[in-house]
Amino acid sequence: MFDDRMGAGLSDWRSPACDADAGAAGSASQHSLGTALAGICDELAFALAIVNRGRGVVYANLTARKRLGETCALMIDGAALRARRPSDAAVLRRCIEAAHDGRRQWHAFGSDQRALHVAFLPLPGAADVGAAAAALVFERFNLCNNISGHFFARTCGLTATEERVLAHLSSGLDVAAVAAVMCMRVSTARTHMRSVLRKTGHRSMRTLLLQIGKLPPVASRHEVLAQAGDDLAAGHGLCVPGGTPGKPGMAV
Repeated sequence: MFDDRMGAGLSDWRSPACDADAGAAGSASQHSLGTALAGICDELAFALAIVNRGRGVVYANLTARKRLGETCALMIDGAALRARRPSDAAVLRRCIEAAHDGRRQWHAFGSDQRALHVAFLPLPGAADVGAAAAALVFERFNLCNNISGHFFARTCGLTATEERVLAHLSSGLDVAAVAAVMCMRVSTARTHMRSVLRKTGHRSMRTLLLQIGKLPPVASRHEVLAQAGDDLAAGHGLCVPGGTPGKPGMAV
């Protein structure tokens, strides 16, 4: 279920720090800030959601609405956040209640092999935000998402093949597995890997992957919206897929 109405919740956010603002101008400013924050959150490559005490989703960014509609341990079902396993459902309720009471929580939902790590954060002034109870920040689903990796590769002057090699290595594959996926000899894959290290100024793949892990977590809205359907994309004023003709690197 991919409900674009969940993306509108942050537009109504009222910051306690700005309670001194009064009048129509202050209200308009607050609404504009909420709209801007919602837009920024939609650009993040990790899932972010705000829920009420009954697990109702007050707000979810694009990544949350897309990723939590898949086979994750948690899912957005209609307008509610639900756990797929009964044992996780009780933990989810306790974490939300604890965050509502001002206590930060962290939990790994699902099986050990496919655990979903989630941080539950209290919302300052939550009583002033309708029924909002907690902000949920989910783990990054990929170490190096497409758009951050693409910009990094272009900045370092990597070729398209080298960029693909780096993306596979970032996903956890070893050189032999990368060679198999890309239908090349292992020696060829190693040559590309050495070229990537030379161009990026690193002596080992370990230090390079550490740097990649620190890249700004910027998402590709085209990638997310393309899977949500053309109607939702039209609502965001975007053209998917492709971006500006002749400027594939600018399609974010």
